[in-house]
Amino acid sequence: MIGADFEVLERQLDKMQKAQQRIDLVDLMKQDFAFHQSIWRLSDNLPLERCLNLVCAPLFTFYMLRFSATDFSKHTTEFRKDFQEHQELLAALRQPDSSEVKRSFRQVLEVFRVRHKEHVQEAQDREVSAAAS
Repeated sequence: MIGADFEVLERQLDKMQKAQQRIDLVDLMKQDFAFHQSIWRLSDNLPLERCLNLVCAPLFTFYMLRFSATDFSKHTTEFRKDFQEHQELLAALRQPDSSEVKRSFRQVLEVFRVRHKEHVQEAQDREVSAAAS
């Protein structure tokens, strides 16, 4: 990756942070997805990029549906942590050692995976509770 690549990712993080501050969930999710898409594109691995676009688009849609504007404002601490983890991904990409980049990405992606699993479970629990009422 070159300096211009990092600048693109930094701008996307800035846009994510501004969307979060405005409590603009749709723009936040768009910028978040764009950040990840840029990383995938920069990998120069077209099959991986296509696969991740197919798999992750529904995930970002889920979050747009899961959080309403009011619900979103209740989770600002969680979104701040998420933003910090995105900053960690960007910092990892700057590492010259590819094994360190992989280790950092796996660590942060595991946090994302666990959090997403919890969010899906919470959404399912709410649906069950609402249906029982």
